[in-house]
Amino acid sequence: MAFSKCRMKKKDDIISCPSNSGEPVFVNVYCLQWPNGMKVGAYHSGTVVYGQEYGYGGHPFPTSGIFQIEPKDTEQMGEGLVFKESLYVGNTYLSEESVQRLLISLADEYRGDAYHLLNFNCNTFTADFIQLLCNGVLPKWINMLARFVSGLPFIESVLPPQWIRPSLMYEVDMDVTDDDKPSSGTDGQKFESAPSSAELNRKSSTNGTRIRLIHAASDELPKEPCNEREK
Repeated sequence: MAFSKCRMKKKDDIISCPSNSGEPVFVNVYCLQWPNGMKVGAYHSGTVVYGQEYGYGGHPFPTSGIFQIEPKDTEQMGEGLVFKESLYVGNTYLSEESVQRLLISLADEYRGDAYHLLNFNCNTFTADFIQLLCNGVLPKWINMLARFVSGLPFIESVLPPQWIRPSLMYEVDMDVTDDDKPSSGTDGQKFESAPSSAELNRKSSTNGTRIRLIHAASDELPKEPCNEREK
């Protein structure tokens, strides 16, 4: 199917000049399992385009929760994920550079501390992303469990709060001194200030992981001049 004009996407006025075929877009679906191996009918999803997979996850900081990973790399995404299938959802006519710009425009909305297991999860991001990429539609069954549980408040009330919002796994202690501040984020550590996406990426590289966070434009704040800090 040929196009005679460029099209404009709604996020940040990203312009695409399509070719005849475009770039295929896939959704990778993963089964979530309890530690005992029991399947619960819950799924994680990620979007594959231009050879990379993009997903969304929670962390306790007001910075981007969108991440990039090699497709189907369950080892880096953590235990309890088992690859299920890959679904073709359409072709995008955005260039690879425009896809990156689109992700950056989404990163302010999809912050790590905004993640909610039932109402604003990885599948919420996938549905939004593929719609913007290629007018793709996420099959309803992928997020059906979250919709079902969100309609039954008593079920949510008995789930551990940190399952619902991962940010609750971390305790913020404003009395920590500069010498006592932790340098990385693991369960039980305390943070006084949020690291930027760049700092989180550096820690991931140091730890040997292959996950890269997508920066939001607001993640990196300008630094004060040296003479201002010395006053």
